[in-house]
Amino acid sequence: VGRKEREKNLRTLISALKYLPKDYNCTFVGRGDIGPFVKLAEKENVTERCAWIQSIQNSELPLWYSWCDCMCTPSLKEGFGVVFIEAAACGAPIVTSNIAPMNEYLKHDESACLVNEYENPPALANAIQKVCNDTEYRKTISAGAIEAAKPFEQTVVDDMETAIYQEVINLNSSIAVGRKY
Repeated sequence: VGRKEREKNLRTLISALKYLPKDYNCTFVGRGDIGPFVKLAEKENVTERCAWIQSIQNSELPLWYSWCDCMCTPSLKEGFGVVFIEAAACGAPIVTSNIAPMNEYLKHDESACLVNEYENPPALANAIQKVCNDTEYRKTISAGAIEAAKPFEQTVVDDMETAIYQEVINLNSSIAVGRKY
């Protein structure tokens, strides 16, 4: 899930498909030019295992996350990575790069499978297979993902923001009390 940009590292994910059993497929959801990725899928002989969806309603994203056996976005770099929080909140088993910011709130083998060699197709394929084939591991990281998403729940974020504003108001009030006009 996400825009079709170089940073999302879809090239490695597409190439990883050839190392996975034939019953593994990948659905790519997000806007962008799919042309180069379709060409790569043809080159890797995995075209029939790739589905391209330009967009879906945000309200439908939880269904897509909960349907997947594995949500894999092996990003080269991310700003905040909202897709990972969304997937985690839905309990999706996540495979991603072992880089910041994902490894700041997702923990390897606890709430995600973090891949060190995220530009290596066989390494990525191994991580995907582990998540898809090891039922206990998948259950562990799915449950951990839900816990990892809790600090980002709207009410938690709202409370933190309110506390910051209250602190500024209190600070401003104490400064104003000491002023002489």
